[in-house]
Amino acid sequence: MMRVALFAALAIAASGTASAASRFAVASGAWNLTSTWSATSGGAAGASVPVAGDIVSIGETGTLRAVTIPAGYAANAASITLGNAGQAGGDSLTLSAATASLTTSGAITVNGPNTDTINTLAVGAGTMTVGGGLTLTGGTNVRQARLSISTGTATVVGALTVNNANSLVTFTGAGALSVGGNFTNGATFTRSTGTVAYNGSGAQNVGAYAYNNLTINKSAGIATATGITTVAGNLAVTARTLNLVGFDFTLTPVVPVTVRSNPTRF
Repeated sequence: MMRVALFAALAIAASGTASAASRFAVASGAWNLTSTWSATSGGAAGASVPVAGDIVSIGETGTLRAVTIPAGYAANAASITLGNAGQAGGDSLTLSAATASLTTSGAITVNGPNTDTINTLAVGAGTMTVGGGLTLTGGTNVRQARLSISTGTATVVGALTVNNANSLVTFTGAGALSVGGNFTNGATFTRSTGTVAYNGSGAQNVGAYAYNNLTINKSAGIATATGITTVAGNLAVTARTLNLVGFDFTLTPVVPVTVRSNPTRF
């Protein structure tokens, strides 16, 4: 009986592993069309549409790829890599409507190109949930990797990692970005009327940026400022602590401050 049970468990595990697949965008088109995808880089189109557990690559070759997630469609993957630092840019992954969504169980990486263009992960008015971290890797000159949000919602369970000013985090409206890990310094941050919330369960570094609305709403741990920070809209510390010790923190102009948990440390 033990041997049978062990064999069955191994068979189930092997089956789960085998179900994961790699998918490469070999055409610009909708996420939910088989004509967009191949099982190999540069291969023939017609592979099944990516699902939860699949590893997705968009723009890994020298040909521009623009993939859209249409209205009413919920796209899923294990991880996504958008763009290639060794290739020309202009690659994009776009949520085309408020009813479009994207969920990954793991990380998303957006790489800047090798020409002065931009690769963009465009949430727009849609909903994106990244189960791991989100990395924006800018290149030299004006070789950019961008996350853009209009009125939609982007949730990053892990860290939001940037490497230089060619890593762009851009709000164009009253969207929301939630970060569960650290938000590193150095990006080009455009606040518009957006809101950034730090909501992780451990210690978090708050990126030193000029925010519109900033919210600290953590289940555990302390959020700590890492440089000069300004808030032009609302500052809300609704759960746990925001530690500002050692850094200038400016509210411009005088803005509403809500503290519903542990005191903010100045």
